[in-house]
Amino acid sequence: MKKVIKEETEDSSNKPKEIKKCPDCKGEVINKNGELYCKKCGLVID
Repeated sequence: MKKVIKEETEDSSNKPKEIKKCPDCKGEVINKNGELYCKKCGLVID
């Protein structure tokens, strides 16, 4: 059995999901050209 981890959002409305901190290093996540990535470690977030 595989373990699935879902990222939590502040509410369950139909607003786009925003991630404010990197799940890997907790750095700042920024949106550049439609891609979310961590400013600190460079992780691209889907």
